[in-house]
Order: sequence, then structure tokens, then C-alpha cells
Amino acid sequence: MTELEKIERAKLYIEKLAQGINPLDDSELPPSDIINNVRISRCLFYVLELLEGVSKYEKKKNKTPRAEFYITEEELSRFNYTSEPRSISQIVNELNSLINIEERKKLQRMKVLEWLLKIGMIELNEDGKRVPTDQGFLIGLSLERRRKSNGYIYEYIAYDLSAQQFLIDNIPALIEYLNTQK
Repeated sequence: MTELEKIERAKLYIEKLAQGINPLDDSELPPSDIINNVRISRCLFYVLELLEGVSKYEKKKNKTPRAEFYITEEELSRFNYTSEPRSISQIVNELNSLINIEERKKLQRMKVLEWLLKIGMIELNEDGKRVPTDQGFLIGLSLERRRKSNGYIYEYIAYDLSAQQFLIDNIPALIEYLNTQK
């Protein structure tokens, strides 16, 4: 029996005892039993919380590290292009939904923006905000305005169908860039 299995069994027993149940046969213990004393019950729930923390630590310790972000051709083939312009967050979220995040790290929006800045599709304006370059406008980037529910209006870079296609077609170059940033 592994340490984690021992901890999980102990948690099960402690939880049942805290609830006034015999963990061996699942029978309800009489109200007069010492285990049903409020102080004992609270103490058992506290020990249960401690064991939960140990259990999470053990799970994390035994977890195999995830690989860096990558995406297969098959996974990319499921990307849903839209004719409606999208934000980089929407695109990255969809790409992350196509991969197994238990095995691999997620793609980060800021890393994609760094790469687009590096290859000259976006730039920082005099206010330090990201805006499309002339080259970015040519691939389908644009500045759009949105209104939040509280009335606040903000600008963001929108990715039309051709910009979405550009990003997906250039995933290998993006991944190569990500691998050089370690």
C-alpha cells in the first residue's frame, strides 16, 4: 500500500468517526459514545483537514511534470475558425482546450503577444499599448472597441479569419520561439 493510499484510508476512517459512524462496519454509533462528543468530533474534523493537506502535498509530489506546450496536427485540425473577429484570449483558450492539459503546459496569451511583437505584427504605441503594425493589418489584425457591462469602453486587437489562419499556420514558429525563451 502506497503512502497516498494509507493517507486516503486514514481520511476515510477519520471522516466516518467524526460523523459518528463506525468505519469498520458503517453502523451508526450510539449518541452516548465518546466519539459523538462535540470536542472529539471537532478534533477529528481538524485532523481530517490536516490529512487533506498532506494528501494534496503527496499528490503534487508524485505528479509527473507536464511537458512544455505543443500541439499536434490532429489537435490543430479541430481548431474552430470564425468569421467573427476574436481576441487573442479567445484564440489561446481554444488552443488550450484542444490539448491534454494534464500532460502539457497551457499556451500563455502573453507569450503569443511577445512573439507577435518580435515578428513585427504588433508594436507598442507611445502610450505603451499593443497595436497592430502595417504588416499586422495586412494579415487581418485590427483595433476594435468593446463596451463592458458597466459602460467602460476599451480597445483590443481583433483577429479576423485570416489572422486566425496566420496564427495556426505559424504555430511551429511560435513553439520554436517558446522553446528559446526557457
